Amino acid sequence: MIDGTTKLLGVMGWPVEHSLSPVMQNAAIRAAGINACYVPLPCPPGNLGQAVAGLRAVGFAGANVTIPHKQAIIEHLDGLTDESRFTGSVNTLYWQGDRLMGTTTDAAGAVSNLRQAGVELDGRRVTLLGTGGAARALAFALARGGGVGQTEAMKKGGDDERGGAATGSGAGDPGDARPLDAPGGGAVADAGDGAGTGADGGAVPGAGRGAAAFRLTELTLLGRDRGKSERLAREAAAGSASATAVRSGLLAEFAECGRDADLVINCTSAGMAPDAGGCPIDPGLLEPRHVVHDIVYRPRETVLLREAKRKGCRTVEGIGMLVHQGAASFRSWFGRDADTTVMFAALEPFGYG
Repeated sequence: MIDGTTKLLGVMGWPVEHSLSPVMQNAAIRAAGINACYVPLPCPPGNLGQAVAGLRAVGFAGANVTIPHKQAIIEHLDGLTDESRFTGSVNTLYWQGDRLMGTTTDAAGAVSNLRQAGVELDGRRVTLLGTGGAARALAFALARGGGVGQTEAMKKGGDDERGGAATGSGAGDPGDARPLDAPGGGAVADAGDGAGTGADGGAVPGAGRGAAAFRLTELTLLGRDRGKSERLAREAAAGSASATAVRSGLLAEFAECGRDADLVINCTSAGMAPDAGGCPIDPGLLEPRHVVHDIVYRPRETVLLREAKRKGCRTVEGIGMLVHQGAASFRSWFGRDADTTVMFAALEPFGYG
């Protein structure tokens, strides 16, 4: 029941009528017994600054951010995690003391989705299709062997205001949050599992569920533009905390430099409405040994996934990434794990049963 102590959260975008986040987040909130409510926040691009000021003024507990605001919102925030610095994108707002911080939970969602599907990452070769925001987030996580968001800075009252590392845990949780003028980068350190609270009693982003680290044998990044693919490969390799080999190429070169992968992940918009008939690579090149993951979830079965199944490949749908990135956002707001079973169930009426 909504009362005078109900915490408010929401998803900010334009438009947001299509968003499934209010459905699954409110289901998770109810299951956790938290007095909070998650609402859609339609915000035209020209009103973004006012909208963020409004969130601050009325004391929103946090928010998600979707298109077209994921990049533009950065200038209105007090700090970013390393993930958001690397991707130049934000999909989650959370408080760290009195600072409004931004992070992206795309990588957390994808890695958790793959793990829930039983996909082994350690020692594997991965080909990532695309060079956009989601691809950058995944490249960051995969090159670091899951070691994303495992450090935290700028805790209220702490001595790390300029980016000194205080430890948290949970791959993909918001961590290593730094002031916008602080130097980025820095090592990560895994402090184990367990939820926690900050110095002000609030949730510590990065103190959620831990995740075992992994090391890929090879990461191949393929895009439509060679220069973008090469640049992303250099940046991912520079931030790598492991000996993972990172290489690049074009989508059209999948046969030559991406086909030897164990896992193929599509982060392009090919296959997503209005390009529902699109496919990022020639599916005839897939083999039964491939695991194929498409982060697109509308439609639920993309051309890539359908053709991969026909080739005998194991496939992983994109809806799980949506749920798990939402769960990572939930942890950043409340300092506890969301019940993803409840979140998945809430989406069943929308064709995701």
